[in-house]
Amino acid sequence: MLIKKIVVYGGLITTLAAGLKIYNENKHYNHFIKEIERHETSNFHDSEIVAHRGFSSLYVENSMEAVTNAFDSCCVDEVEIDIRLTKDKEIVLMHNKLINLNCNGSGFVENKTLEELKEYRYRNSDFIMPNEDYPDKTLIENRNEQNLRNVSQIITLEELLNNALYDKTLIIDVKINNNIDDMVLELSDILSSYDGNLNIRIQSTNEEFLQKMKLLHPNYGYQIVISKKKHLSYINSNYDAIVIKYSLITDEIVEQCIKDNKEVYVWTINTYEQYEEVREELDETIDYVKIVSDSPDVMCYLNNCSDKQLKKLKEKK
Repeated sequence: MLIKKIVVYGGLITTLAAGLKIYNENKHYNHFIKEIERHETSNFHDSEIVAHRGFSSLYVENSMEAVTNAFDSCCVDEVEIDIRLTKDKEIVLMHNKLINLNCNGSGFVENKTLEELKEYRYRNSDFIMPNEDYPDKTLIENRNEQNLRNVSQIITLEELLNNALYDKTLIIDVKINNNIDDMVLELSDILSSYDGNLNIRIQSTNEEFLQKMKLLHPNYGYQIVISKKKHLSYINSNYDAIVIKYSLITDEIVEQCIKDNKEVYVWTINTYEQYEEVREELDETIDYVKIVSDSPDVMCYLNNCSDKQLKKLKEKK
């Protein structure tokens, strides 16, 4: 009888503890959202926030959940996704060319059929949000823990476009191996079905691909991705925007883009230190750039802090 009581009470305590944890997670997240909404009204900076691979700090990157929740978020102005071409020429949402990095399978995306890729389950491979991003450490730790447990199925671009409601810009980052013409053909075929119904921008590191797509679909926005110093000459290229790594951005580059009527996206800013570095470098031109982040809500909070508030956050760290 005593053993039975211990088991019953032990189970009750476990259940209460689990409930308390869920309550605390919701309490911290609701507090965070209230802070964001409060700071949105203060409007210290006008930088737009772009959700990188969807809301990838809360959901599996490039998953249906990550993208749809990014579109629903009050913190997000635009949503970015990555696409690749499969062996049977289906376009899927995937950043890495090797699936080993974030799923229970192995091999290259381009060597797998869609049916084969659908058999695997995907998770965020290397994402851990640093705890210093936001002073509420409990919120960040809970988010990390939850995100490591999340799994999802790969989706196609068509599945996404058919199931999501878009009232914000969708940025499609096209990953190219040696399949430029195939990607141009397949992506063009899909987008032709949605002409006029979606606000789409197309970006890539591959200039040849961008030029070919631009000839077929001149009404979309096109932007070149800059990840290395040797590619800084792309700033002068004939695209609507540049998408530049945060460590390369300078005030002079932003001023040149303003002069050329070209937009500037800065990626990927996930930590307080990264945000502070960019904000100090750009000073007043920070309002012109668009901040690309896995954690758009955190960036929204930081972006709407005054310099005095940021200083206080730094002092707490």
